[in-house]
Amino acid sequence: MKRIALLLFSLALLTSCGGTQQPASTSSEFSSSEAKTSESSIAEETTIEEATTVEETTIEETTFMPKETVNFMYCNDIVTRIGYRHNIDPLIREFEDMEVYVEDSTYLAVEDGYLISKKSGKTAIYLKHDGQYQKVNVTIYEEGHEAHLWNFEDIDTTKKSKIVSFGDSVTANATINADLTYVRNIANKYKMDFVNNYAIGGTTATYMYPGSNIYKEYAGNKDAIDGPRVVAKAIQNNELEGVEYAFIAFGHNDHYFQPPISVEGDDTYNIDNFDNAHSFKGSYRFMVNALRAACPGIKIILLGCTYSEYAKDGGAYGNNITYDEYRHAIEEVAMELECKFIDPWNYMKTLFDANTRKVNYKDVVHLTVKGHDRLATYLEKF
Repeated sequence: MKRIALLLFSLALLTSCGGTQQPASTSSEFSSSEAKTSESSIAEETTIEEATTVEETTIEETTFMPKETVNFMYCNDIVTRIGYRHNIDPLIREFEDMEVYVEDSTYLAVEDGYLISKKSGKTAIYLKHDGQYQKVNVTIYEEGHEAHLWNFEDIDTTKKSKIVSFGDSVTANATINADLTYVRNIANKYKMDFVNNYAIGGTTATYMYPGSNIYKEYAGNKDAIDGPRVVAKAIQNNELEGVEYAFIAFGHNDHYFQPPISVEGDDTYNIDNFDNAHSFKGSYRFMVNALRAACPGIKIILLGCTYSEYAKDGGAYGNNITYDEYRHAIEEVAMELECKFIDPWNYMKTLFDANTRKVNYKDVVHLTVKGHDRLATYLEKF
């Protein structure tokens, strides 16, 4: 079993103008006394008690300070929130000798392959491989931060703001009536102009790139399409002029086709090139950035998956990526790009009745008109 070392990076360096605590510089080198004991890992296993009781003049010498950092693997900065369990197991498993060091244990802890956030702020973790250290910046938000970047009740009902939606069959609601969706209900309540529902049944957020499971199944279907291309087409056709609000709600078909959550290079964006959309998160970044470029000031709502028992055992392609992982990936993009995020999964689970009365759910994934009404009412609370 790989060893995950939790290491306190001292924030107790006192400034010369009043004793405010500041984080120690990550560029500092080991002290000579600590270097002598490095073989027995004394420096690496300094306890909190030891670090906090050292005299002021020797505090820096008792902290673990790698002389330099390198980038030996691909890794985005981490954006998370208080109480959230951020999965870092894929990072740990990248190399057999991988170790994880927490810069400040008052912000973060590591537990069973997850980062556990304790308080908001900016900190970092360090990945150690083959004697080298890579710094990964971590930003921690308050719980609920991304849900309340703005609230529906703040919408000016006197100006008839334009709103659109992108998504799969749950948002398209083609099985009932395309005019009776949760987005339409919200638009009606706040006297908005519902320009278009661009949601299409069977679509994924992830770009249908050659070689993907999506491409293998849909390649012969000229009507098959995906989130990034729907957004790009609407922009290129000049259909989004003046749009102020947009829902993006995918995930069910992504779970079915099992595209990767993230791949190297998917944190870049180019409206003329879909190469950076070869993953779930990369495609979400593409859609958000494209909409913001086309509609300056647009407010985007990233909606987590509604509760579903569709392909609940891991999708049709057996990569074992769970619904929870796709839902959490949407939230991570929302935190990273400062989008409003609402996750209705647990609420809609309480309404699931496809196997009994079918009042809220028409089947194991699609909502009835009543289900859309209740989803809209829930979303309006945020």
